[in-house]
Amino acid sequence: MNHDEPKPMEILQNLEQIKTPFYACTDEHCPNRLNFDDYQGLVLEFIKAIDEEGYFGTDFTNYTYTYKGTRHKIKAKILKYSGSEIRIGILNTTVLGIKK
Repeated sequence: MNHDEPKPMEILQNLEQIKTPFYACTDEHCPNRLNFDDYQGLVLEFIKAIDEEGYFGTDFTNYTYTYKGTRHKIKAKILKYSGSEIRIGILNTTVLGIKK
């Protein structure tokens, strides 16, 4: 979500500083990333919103929400929502140094 066009994220692991696998932006100059625990929490938060708010069956494209993870605050936006695919854009505001 911090690029003009969405960039995919890929799983990286075994780096010098971060030993556990995590999702990272494919732009080599972008520090946006998400650990697996926060990824799971982010998805569960979205499922909870669907269930609690009674929006099952609604098109969630462009739905935004914030998830407070284990050590990071993450803004999320549903980029695509269909019966076969959900794409979530993330902005790890803690890692990127965004105070909003």
